[in-house]
Amino acid sequence: MSEMNVNIGKQSYNLSENFQTRIQAAAADDVITREEYRELEQGSSNSERAFLNQVKKFPSFSMDGFVNFQNFYKEDMVIPGNTNAEIVANISQTDNLDDTDSDGSRCGAACLVNDAILRGGRDGFVQLAHSLGLNNINSLTYENVHLVQEALFDNAGGVNSQGLGINTTNNQITGGTLPRAIELSGRQAVNIAPGNGKTNAVNEFFNNNPNGTVILNVRRTESGTNFSTNSPNHWVTLSKGDDGKFYLSDTFKAQNGSGEHHRALTNAEVQAIMSSRNMAIGIR
Repeated sequence: MSEMNVNIGKQSYNLSENFQTRIQAAAADDVITREEYRELEQGSSNSERAFLNQVKKFPSFSMDGFVNFQNFYKEDMVIPGNTNAEIVANISQTDNLDDTDSDGSRCGAACLVNDAILRGGRDGFVQLAHSLGLNNINSLTYENVHLVQEALFDNAGGVNSQGLGINTTNNQITGGTLPRAIELSGRQAVNIAPGNGKTNAVNEFFNNNPNGTVILNVRRTESGTNFSTNSPNHWVTLSKGDDGKFYLSDTFKAQNGSGEHHRALTNAEVQAIMSSRNMAIGIR
């Protein structure tokens, strides 16, 4: 093995022999975890760190036998995290399983799985799985989370390309597949009026239900999340931390294991949510 240059697009990156050896060691089990990725960054040259940052954008990037270079996870891995929030930060609604087919549509179901984990950790998740008849699920692995997302979506009557939806009359929930999924998860839906008055309604909900979450309808695109659009296409989870801050859990796009699916909201984002006319549903 010798020093080599790797081209990605029009950019060339110089990789030392030591760096290549470290990649091989990290990828020996066919997956590079977040921790291994961070270790690779340490002690690397500017060119090597730029290379690592660039391949983040290409989950199936391969070189010299390194396939799925930037995979942060395997389906049978227990999801890492010292807190329930850290676990949720690693969960996406997409997977590598042959037995699921609603990855792009099950954001609503994923919100309810996140709700179970934020509220009850592993025990809360297992309880949800068993309530859906998945009695063989007793651990918090990526595969199990994805199977529960899928089962909840299917059992609620979800339709691929449409996701889970709600029926409303005068801003009141009257039915739909998302309320059905909430019922199946053993939770109760609380209508939160959109627009004027939402700030008080959201704060009142969390004051009365400190372990509750709120499911929000937003518009998600490749460039980010729009909380105030009139054409929502995606469900996300709003929760309130012990620090009094609002947190967003979003299972869209970023890879499993990335740690990017749960974050504190900015004041501007909170204001956009509170003033939006889009639906907000309390889950208690």
